Amino acid sequence: MICIWTRMVVYLEMLLFLSGYGPLSFSIQGTSQCDIGPSKRDKTGFDYEFLPKAPGEYTLHILWGGRDITGSPFKVDIARNPEHRGPYGEPEKVKVYGPGIQKGEVGRSSEFYVDVKEAGPGTVAVSMKGPSKADISFSKGGDNITKVEYVCPEPGEYDVIVKFSGFEVPGSPFKTQIVS
Repeated sequence: MICIWTRMVVYLEMLLFLSGYGPLSFSIQGTSQCDIGPSKRDKTGFDYEFLPKAPGEYTLHILWGGRDITGSPFKVDIARNPEHRGPYGEPEKVKVYGPGIQKGEVGRSSEFYVDVKEAGPGTVAVSMKGPSKADISFSKGGDNITKVEYVCPEPGEYDVIVKFSGFEVPGSPFKTQIVS
């Protein structure tokens, strides 16, 4: 299920007299906290509103009488609305550059920069996947540029994943070669 971020409404239609004993309950886990709005009930079902604080992947459990209903848990991908210019910025406007995004040396500090000045407010996250675990550190510079430094203990090809407010930026994952 894919929803556009700002809210997700779940409507459950049940034949209550065939469904056994309640109560109906929910749990939702994911990228951010998710508020659950008031329910509305009509003759055949319930209408619940979920308000995620950020886009990303969520898992929705719908329980009846303390047990998951058929198909639950549901995977829900809350996508960023490209028209939304709210508190989570525009990841497509992030720029990543510097020598460390393409190559580095084993045991030596390498660096690159993440420029978010045109992206608006949001958070930068960086991870690396490769032959070994990289030690990564960040320092915020002026003009909304974050300096990222890393040290890899083993040579090989690493994927550098750069995200802004939960979404990969253009070019991510970057292929980075670490040499001896």
